[in-house]
Amino acid sequence: MRIMFIVSTAVLIGIAALSVLAEAKGHRPAARSIRGQGGELLLNLGDNVEIELARIPSGEFIMGSPQNETGRESDEKQHIVKIVKPYYMSKTHITVEQFGEFVQRTGYRTDAERVHKWVRLEVGEGGLYPPNNTRVESWRDDAHRQVNAPVVCVSWQDAKAFCKWLSDKTEREVTLPSEEQWEYACRAGTTTAYPWGEHPDGGKGWANCADKSFKRAAAKPLPDSAYFNWDDGFVHASPVGSFKANGFGLYDMIGNVFQWCDGGVGRIRGLRGGSWASEPSLCRCAARGKNFSNYSDKCIGFRVIVSIKEGEDGSGTSSD
Repeated sequence: MRIMFIVSTAVLIGIAALSVLAEAKGHRPAARSIRGQGGELLLNLGDNVEIELARIPSGEFIMGSPQNETGRESDEKQHIVKIVKPYYMSKTHITVEQFGEFVQRTGYRTDAERVHKWVRLEVGEGGLYPPNNTRVESWRDDAHRQVNAPVVCVSWQDAKAFCKWLSDKTEREVTLPSEEQWEYACRAGTTTAYPWGEHPDGGKGWANCADKSFKRAAAKPLPDSAYFNWDDGFVHASPVGSFKANGFGLYDMIGNVFQWCDGGVGRIRGLRGGSWASEPSLCRCAARGKNFSNYSDKCIGFRVIVSIKEGEDGSGTSSD
């Protein structure tokens, strides 16, 4: 017994020494809590690259939109959703720097890079087809390479691959939000069409959407109703966190780039939030987009959620 105790003590001393050495070299735990209102979480991706997540409390809300909401679609029927278990959500879209860390460590190639072509949903044509003579855009393109910009040109499958890698690395369950979790987090206790109120014109300082600057850059501008009546200062995607946070401390839940959600039917997956090129109706809290799981373009990105560890709270979401 004495020998085992001595060996165990030596091992513990060695582990402690290694921990001190690792800290001195700048290594950080894969996941750690930090102080903040409501609780926050940091996920360490390596090379001093981190994802900061806000804790989203449990609760219930009315999902969907009232029948008199401007821009409402038929798939926005109102119903009560109960979020039984709190979760963490990344405060911003996943950035070029964060996605780049994943690619550097795994050698991953996105769907657009591997297939060398992408398909576009042509509204009203009733089908999908590759556009002729269209150069494939990649998240690696110089136009998208600002480290603090949201990563774009990523498919739902690319986003899920990132989540799996990060889950394995941090030993936490990392995934995309469901549409219920996304809309609950987007509303953050509000019941209006937009996080800032009922009227799109009240969104100045809140979001990067199709505004006056976007209209000026358009070769063939659409009617005024297709644009927000303010200037956000960006024609394309903006650095994450450039605008006001909502009540849960989340940035760019509306605008900048669309966000992939989990779930869906067959190969079709949900897209929420609108983008820098989206008209007001697509930037409402209840607006629902969708596309094929291997589709990508420069208006689409994603953010992640992290589950609360088993035993910390209740479990699951339910709707009625």
